[in-house]
Amino acid sequence: MVQGVPSNDDDRSHPGAPVDPNIINTRSIVSPIGSPVHPQRQQEQHHGNTDAMDSEDVDIDGEIDDDEEDYEDEYITDEEADRLHSISQKNSQRNQHQSRLPYVRGTYGNGMRRVRHRSHLNQGHRQQQPQKHVNEDIHHDENNNNSNGSSNSSAANSNSSRSSTPNLHHLQHMNNDSSNNNSGGRGDGNSRPQEEQQQLQQQFDWQGLLQTVQDGLDAQSGGTVQWRHATPSLRFARENLHTHREARHFVEMYMARMVSILLEQQAGKINDDQRTCVSSALNEATAICAADLQYWMEKSGNHLSEDGTSSSRAMIFRESNLACMTVLYELFNKKRNFYKGAKQYWNMTLPGAPEVRIRCISDFARGGGFRNLAQVLHRLSQNSNPTLKLSFPNLEQLLVLSIAVEDYFKDCVKSLSLQKGQQEPQPQLKGLLHDAMGLCSVIMDHLGSSNEDVLKSYIQIANNNSEDLGFLSAKLKHIHEYFAQIYPEQYWRVLCQFYTFWRELAYKLISANSLIVRLAGWAEVTDLIESSSAYRPPPRQYLVENAGTSFVNGIYNYAGKVDQAGHCILNGANNDVMYTYKVPPECTDGAGKCITLFRCTMRSNAKWWFLSEADEDQPGTDKDIDYYQHKSSKADEEQATPPRMGWSTVRNSKDPPPILTPIGSVVPSRREWDTFEWQLAKWAVENQIIEKFVLGDLSVHREVVARSQSLIKFLANMWSQQEEIFKRKDSSPASVKNSNLLKNKFVLQLSHLQTAWKTCIKKTDSAVSNEIYHLLVAILPILSEELGVGLLSEIQTGLDSGHLSVISEFCGVLTNVAANQSNDGTVTNFTTFRKVREHFLDFLYNVLVHVDSPRFLSDNLSMFRNLFRLELLLVEDEGKLYRKMYLGRCVDGVKHVSADQVDEEMALRLVELVQFLLNCCPHDQQIGLLSDGKLPTFLFDELLCYIQRGGNNSLQLQPRLNILHNVYT
Repeated sequence: MVQGVPSNDDDRSHPGAPVDPNIINTRSIVSPIGSPVHPQRQQEQHHGNTDAMDSEDVDIDGEIDDDEEDYEDEYITDEEADRLHSISQKNSQRNQHQSRLPYVRGTYGNGMRRVRHRSHLNQGHRQQQPQKHVNEDIHHDENNNNSNGSSNSSAANSNSSRSSTPNLHHLQHMNNDSSNNNSGGRGDGNSRPQEEQQQLQQQFDWQGLLQTVQDGLDAQSGGTVQWRHATPSLRFARENLHTHREARHFVEMYMARMVSILLEQQAGKINDDQRTCVSSALNEATAICAADLQYWMEKSGNHLSEDGTSSSRAMIFRESNLACMTVLYELFNKKRNFYKGAKQYWNMTLPGAPEVRIRCISDFARGGGFRNLAQVLHRLSQNSNPTLKLSFPNLEQLLVLSIAVEDYFKDCVKSLSLQKGQQEPQPQLKGLLHDAMGLCSVIMDHLGSSNEDVLKSYIQIANNNSEDLGFLSAKLKHIHEYFAQIYPEQYWRVLCQFYTFWRELAYKLISANSLIVRLAGWAEVTDLIESSSAYRPPPRQYLVENAGTSFVNGIYNYAGKVDQAGHCILNGANNDVMYTYKVPPECTDGAGKCITLFRCTMRSNAKWWFLSEADEDQPGTDKDIDYYQHKSSKADEEQATPPRMGWSTVRNSKDPPPILTPIGSVVPSRREWDTFEWQLAKWAVENQIIEKFVLGDLSVHREVVARSQSLIKFLANMWSQQEEIFKRKDSSPASVKNSNLLKNKFVLQLSHLQTAWKTCIKKTDSAVSNEIYHLLVAILPILSEELGVGLLSEIQTGLDSGHLSVISEFCGVLTNVAANQSNDGTVTNFTTFRKVREHFLDFLYNVLVHVDSPRFLSDNLSMFRNLFRLELLLVEDEGKLYRKMYLGRCVDGVKHVSADQVDEEMALRLVELVQFLLNCCPHDQQIGLLSDGKLPTFLFDELLCYIQRGGNNSLQLQPRLNILHNVYT
């Protein structure tokens, strides 16, 4: 005997309560995913529902049935009961000696009848009084030939016609009195062959076992299963699933609860025998699910997709598969206790048994489960009949299935990698992998064809769970990546198929009416951008030059996998690339060496790049001879390609370190514009995503603008990707011609930015305007010269045309972002290109000298000046010229104000700005500007002019005196 363990985590029991060591106990049954397990009705043969039935059970002849222990119950429709009654009447006419017919019936309400047949469970009673007329199970086998005359033919025809009735227990125990007559009279048990008697005894045994398990699960204490009964009961149910109604009833009504109890057990708390019991029972349940899917696919035909209302086969299909599908979600759920284990204390974790789950998934695949499950889900997705009880899986169930397929592919990849010399899977495994991919295709088709209400229901479920619709997309992506890894010849086609689906799904979501659906769509767009960027083709070559160790210099060629068309095969998650260079024989130092450019993960998990002579047997270890290395920072680790500069020498090399220059890209000839990034950019531009759903939509929500920032940044960055294509040294004339046709076509357009600024001017929603300001400030550093100059010119027009409130809000966002950068210690330029920087500095200066700047800048004036100072100081090459230029413009402004009708407030502000710009200059530049005496003389003359104008305001006079004091000291 093995010991039973309570299914709940609390091991405490009530004082004095005996514990049966043979029982798996549970106080509460965890509901299967998406389909709660309701308490089952107790078996009518043991606890009859007297409220719903007549007070007396009457047999077909009208006699009162008082021999209750000889019968067990089943419920069928009125029509079916009448048909069975007619058959029994015919049989009784041919068997006048029969004292009791095998069927009696009573009303059950709603047009249902209770059908009773003789029970085989009371073995002792049957041994003392041998049954004269045994009810045998007739298999639904069309090839079963009967030689029992017209009576048997009638029964066979009746049985055949009954296979399409809407009764769940479609296999009936038919009377075989005519068979007994044909074999020579009434007959008895002793006249049967010994083999048939043994078969009947085995049938009695497994029926009794199933009844014992059912009684335990129906117990009021919450449901129990004996360890020794778990596996045999499921095995007997599997072997007799489609031939005996007791097995079918057990699977549909009790298997889900039994599997739930088994999966509640903690693998770390039970012994080896009990773990083996759970494992074998789960394997049997998996086999039942696979076999049942296969059986019902064969029986249902195409009726469900053609007519879900009138087909009796469809009714059988929809009801019997509900239990199978529910159990399947439980078996594949990696979060169940038996699989995942538990963290009992902060320093102790109970191990789980995830390998059992993987084995169940593999067995299910080998049993054709994925193929049949895909066909079932395909029919469900096409069915629009609301009366069907079995519906398409919800989001949580789809996640369980997709994670199971992903783990199955992961296990296959691992197995293939361990098989040395195995280039591709065996034919049988190929079929199984395609079956699993077929299931993914059905899920993708369903998501693509679902209406907004269905998608919204998925998203609402995900709001209470970290695993959302994007998580499902990620799992589907991983499955396609594994499939492409197993079949390199289908790499590009498989991935393109998935990314096409992903973009279509994203468009459906972001164009929905519901805000919650649109926000989920923008989350998908962000994931799309990250995944597409991860598949950016690496450079075809790297030119290494300037290295002190001369033989390291040369052209390094890409050494990764490439498909037949020439696409670089990447894993998506791990895209580390490698390049090699063979030192030519004419090189006097290092001839014949093979130098490798690669990235290695260090013991600290940091990823460093190396230029090394890799060891042939153990590359990437201490046996490599390193020449140069690049200690990547966290920011550098995000880049999958080697850095251009920042290399350092090691003990085997000489200074200076090398400089790396990328050449070309690993793409097929004339296919530079056919990467996943360019496909996404083309999708965004051709579908007018920015104009329709973000910046051009006056009713757009602020959250949509905030979440669209990733797409707008992506399109802005595609300008640099475009420039790289034109700079390639290996571009053919045909490629250049094709590139010229596509230039500036699938990138962020100036019209997008102009529309954004006009939306702010219209002031339809202040919250939306604020998000647009943040968007424009965020993309300003990455804008190309054309876009940056165009945007700043549009903003400058707003300053000139008097849209001061909009300018004030925009400047407020600028200063806040600059202040946050200063606090974080990550101060960077707001511009990258020289022309954009010049326009940006002009805009800042014009704001500072604007007559109304003290009013619309208000408290942000000092912060805005600090921003101007930072922009002047961060520019190293042109900073000196910019500072001198704006100082001269400020002096000219003071002269201009003094020449016209004097605005004393404006004159003082310009004088203070002169001092501010002088302080922006480094010390050596200050000395140079003051050494010729022009600037001090100008300031002194300006002070005299102020006094001559009758200026005696201390608030105006004191700042001028302070400026002169600072200049001369």
